[in-house]
Amino acid sequence: KQHNMPFYGTVFANGNVNLNGGLRHLTLNIDATPTNNSLIVYTENNGIGTHNSNDGVINYRNVSQDSNSEYSLPLLTKINAPQTDMRFRFNINMNPSATLRVLMDEVSGDHLNLIGNGTLVADYYNKGSFQLCGNYELTGGSYQMSIQDVLKKNFDIQSGSAIIFGGDPDYAQLALKAVYTVPSASLADLNIGDSFSERTIKADCILNIGGTAASPNVSFDLDLPNINDDEKQMVRKLIATEEDLNMQVIHLLGLGRFYTYDYSLTESYNKQ
Repeated sequence: KQHNMPFYGTVFANGNVNLNGGLRHLTLNIDATPTNNSLIVYTENNGIGTHNSNDGVINYRNVSQDSNSEYSLPLLTKINAPQTDMRFRFNINMNPSATLRVLMDEVSGDHLNLIGNGTLVADYYNKGSFQLCGNYELTGGSYQMSIQDVLKKNFDIQSGSAIIFGGDPDYAQLALKAVYTVPSASLADLNIGDSFSERTIKADCILNIGGTAASPNVSFDLDLPNINDDEKQMVRKLIATEEDLNMQVIHLLGLGRFYTYDYSLTESYNKQ
């Protein structure tokens, strides 16, 4: 049987660690401020970051015995989670030196890399649940996302995004904005006027993520920062519905260009 933990990673930190107990009951209290190159990974997927129960979660080295003596204790005493009551309590002062990675889907590799500030308080009991509390105000990061199992894009998390943890991480409240920029899209593809015929612009494909971690609400938006307000209004009249907007964003993400409308077909349909 495997011992499955919902988190793992490599952390370089300043702070205090207090270890109490023994082979049957163990409590670990950590108050830490991560430093550069720290990575903390959270996943519900039991296949990630697991430890075989034959491997000790914590190993004690016995230095008081002569290892050459046949009467000595084993060199390593292993604490195995199935036999030991283990409680880990963390007080983590997150800062931009550390990354919190949330694995969304092991198969697709979709994940959030989150960078920001906030005090996160975590409680893990190996025979119970994992709880995480705190407000995580983001200053950056990325979201590697698969769209329709075909497209794989890296969105940049925007400063001002946030995650509010209130216990069960599955019900963390999301308020994320992420952007993928198409650097050069031709306005001529929109087929809405001669003034657009020979111009290429930057197109920001925006992903708004709300709801909870277990049930996120995702919507698309589009920003064209390098054209004036009148031109934006023309484009908005063309992309009038949510269906039109989704189609344009997915087309930009997949092909790097706007979807071209066939107005003759539209006019034919309207005459029927």
